[in-house]
Order: sequence, then C-alpha cells, then structure tokens
Amino acid sequence: MDFTPFATSVEGHSHVAMKVPCNENGSPKITIVTGVAPELNTLNIGNPIKNGTLDGKNLDLSAEGSSCLYHAELPNGITDIVFVNTSNGTLNFDEGGYSVTVSAHGTAIQHIGSNQTADI
Repeated sequence: MDFTPFATSVEGHSHVAMKVPCNENGSPKITIVTGVAPELNTLNIGNPIKNGTLDGKNLDLSAEGSSCLYHAELPNGITDIVFVNTSNGTLNFDEGGYSVTVSAHGTAIQHIGSNQTADI
C-alpha cells in the first residue's frame, strides 16, 4: 500500500487488523513492514488474539497452526505498508477466511523525507 502524498497521523489512530496463516506457536507466516520507502521497519503485531465475545458469547478468533488474528497500531508518518511472506513457502489465501483491513488517517506531506506535514 502506498499512501503518498499522504502520511499517517495520530488523529485517526491508524491500524491494521489481519487474519493470516500462522504456525502452531501462533506466529504469523507473514510480517508487515512500514515506513517511507525505501526506509522500512518491521511492525510489531504482537501475539494472536485468541478469544473474543459476540453478543455475550465466547468466540474463538485464532486457531494456531491454521489462522490467527492480529491487531496493531500503525506508526505516525508512514506512507508505505508491505506484507512480506516469511514462511519460506507458498501461502494459499484462497482458503481459511483470511483478511487484512487497514484503517488510516493521514495528512498531506509537504516535504518528502521530512517530518513536516500539513493537515487537509
């Protein structure tokens, strides 16, 4: 994803939620890197969200070894989000109910490479 000429800002609490293939330990088989290309950093997505509730009833959200749910806040000032396959194999996204949702609030970039932005 490339947001240029916008960069994420704090107002909207930009985040990513994803349900992706994971191993038996709950580690994702993909990683997310963010930044202003070509300077990218790995995003810490934390541990899988295992359980939740729906209408007051328990709901399994992750199945280690198959698919796991993760949520992370996106850093301020990024323009690029990249999903990287770290599994050393081919991943099949046609099965498993996988999804990725990105919610971002941004500001227009005045000067590429600087931290100066202007709200629009």
